[in-house]
Amino acid sequence: QMSVAKKLRVYSHNNCPNCDVVTYIVSGRVDEASEWVVISEGDLPWRYWTSFPRNSRGLGIASTYESGDSDHTYTEVFFEENAAAFLHYKVQFPDSRDGGSSVQFSEVELPGILLPDAPNSGPTNLPTKMPTSLPTSITPPPTANPTNSPTPPPTLNPTSQPTPPPTPAPVDGTWTAVNTIFSTDSTVASIGCSASDIASRRAFDKTTAKFYCNRDYTEPTGIVVQPSHAQMSVAKK
Repeated sequence: QMSVAKKLRVYSHNNCPNCDVVTYIVSGRVDEASEWVVISEGDLPWRYWTSFPRNSRGLGIASTYESGDSDHTYTEVFFEENAAAFLHYKVQFPDSRDGGSSVQFSEVELPGILLPDAPNSGPTNLPTKMPTSLPTSITPPPTANPTNSPTPPPTLNPTSQPTPPPTPAPVDGTWTAVNTIFSTDSTVASIGCSASDIASRRAFDKTTAKFYCNRDYTEPTGIVVQPSHAQMSVAKK
């Protein structure tokens, strides 16, 4: 099973503003033998924020596909046009705010779509149900009288913040939009830095417990995650 990533969210840690990650690369692959494919890369919006609240450590995070936890500070990027499905994900943060060796954040979320199992490719020998000889209902005719209330005009003052893309509608109810493709028991490995397994798991433990590591400059710092649900996915933020 596959998933499609649609977004990336990063929550701030409790101290060291210069340790904030400010750029990102999200990549995916279908299995360990495949090459990594870059889904999206660029600046995180808070790179240009002059100041913002820090998240205390160890607080629970309650987010949805549509929105991060409004009780905490986070930055978010969208890649709604992505339709590539993958099983493994690599999230890297090439740059910190001051360019130093220390990298810190509280939580990473990869909102996206969990796809259904692939359908059985074999033919069905017999129909599962005999066709209905008569229709079960008749569509009523359209109303003869139009509504008396016209559609209201659009607002004259648009919001200062862009509206996030709507949640995609499932096809026949066969897939699910989730707040993050990563499950808390996913397999994880840090890359480009020295971090313990415990510290790496803090990157997606659904709390503001802090992920931290020191760069070794072999490659951009980040984590490689294999979700335990083993569903391919499509990242969108």
